Amino acid sequence: MSEPRTFQLPSESDMRFNWVHADLAGLDPTKARELVVDAWRMVVPKKVSGAYDRVHPDGPG
Repeated sequence: MSEPRTFQLPSESDMRFNWVHADLAGLDPTKARELVVDAWRMVVPKKVSGAYDRVHPDGPG
């Protein structure tokens, strides 16, 4: 991880989920939104993320 003050590994019990802890206050709003949308995209049905992409063709920014 290139920004250890912003990103940390989770507890050992949460490692199975491939999560990373992020200090969102340490990120600029555009980057924070991009990370949240990318995480959301991993857990919603493809048709839901596809609908989002049609409404936001330039990405989450």
